[in-house]
Amino acid sequence: MRETREGDIELWWPTPVFMHRWPDCAALNRDLETLIRAKMESSPGKQRSNVGGWHSEEDLMAWPSPAVAHLKQLIERGLTEIIGDSVGPHAVPQKFAIAAWANVNKAGDSNDTHDHGNHAWAGVYYVATGHADPDAPSSGPLELLDPRVAASRIHLPNGQFSAARLLRPLPGTMVIFPAWLWHSVRPHQEPGLRISIAFNVAEVRAS
Repeated sequence: MRETREGDIELWWPTPVFMHRWPDCAALNRDLETLIRAKMESSPGKQRSNVGGWHSEEDLMAWPSPAVAHLKQLIERGLTEIIGDSVGPHAVPQKFAIAAWANVNKAGDSNDTHDHGNHAWAGVYYVATGHADPDAPSSGPLELLDPRVAASRIHLPNGQFSAARLLRPLPGTMVIFPAWLWHSVRPHQEPGLRISIAFNVAEVRAS
């Protein structure tokens, strides 16, 4: 093995992705699921990227509930970490403008490929996966596409380049990524409901 280096290797155009399963979130998830199921009874939902399924209004952060306030704190902690690590602590704003909505997918439902334009960051928090074992990775994975357009045309057996990454949801898991990153949700195939909360984030630098 060589002990000297011939040159430097730099990462150009990397894509930061925050992934974390928050501990002790069972009670939070129960409360969020109760809220979302109640909202489903009173709202027909919206058509966005969802193929089937139910998509709430984008006003979830305004729902009067301690569970929503708790979730907002977790989102802000995740945002602080991904911005601080990928850009630098100086870039973390004092305030975030967060718009969130609930997604409920039954068996066969999915979400078409899309991005979240005109926002800085996007993310998702998994409330329930519909799997009989809540600690088992579920179907209906989140698919993140390689943003380098040319990379999707390169197919090598050693896997140097990949067109997509699949993240199988677990309750309590949060994923945050740049809002321009194309993504989709593959069909849900579990017997129970796959319940998640998606969010868009605009950075607000307080004066």
